[in-house]
Amino acid sequence: MANRPRTRLAPDIRREEILETAGRLFAQHGYEAVSASEVARTAGVTPGLIHHYFGGKRGLFLSLLDRLGPEIVEVIRVDPTKPVRVRTRSFASAWLDWIDANRQIWMATVGQDENIADSETRAAIDAIRESVVDAFIADYPAMLPDEPQIRLMLRSFLAFNRVVLRSWLTEEVSRAEAERLLADTFHTLITNVARGLNTPPAE
Repeated sequence: MANRPRTRLAPDIRREEILETAGRLFAQHGYEAVSASEVARTAGVTPGLIHHYFGGKRGLFLSLLDRLGPEIVEVIRVDPTKPVRVRTRSFASAWLDWIDANRQIWMATVGQDENIADSETRAAIDAIRESVVDAFIADYPAMLPDEPQIRLMLRSFLAFNRVVLRSWLTEEVSRAEAERLLADTFHTLITNVARGLNTPPAE
């Protein structure tokens, strides 16, 4: 019996299917353990099509980051008219909900630590983190001026966030404990630490 011809999909749909496949494989096995050929085989396409759309494995990974970045920023946004405590709790709750639904791909991409060997990949992840810092500053305009020390404080919080999330995902802490750690720490940074950074040091 003749083989059934493979359905031809529109380029945008095929590209999205490849990205979805790559995301699953990176999440399950890690970036280093997955080859472009494996992505092609699992997605049911030729390696040449991977190269045509993405230029190879690095291009696949960077395309995943391009897609995840705006989604992450949207998730963490809060209503800047709400009380600060409400905003920090809302952020922590919504963020953990998103992580719970996307835990594997987060761990494989922006959840990585600082020791990322590839400079282009590191730059893309850093760009997402800076977009998150921008969103924090926009959502707390009265407390977080866009200044170097404030940005450094927020980047440090994002590193703390990664530690808390990994501890939750590996069941070292509960969901409630992780949420409280994130919300309370962020609230303290905004209401106390940031205020001190904005005060000139005593002579």
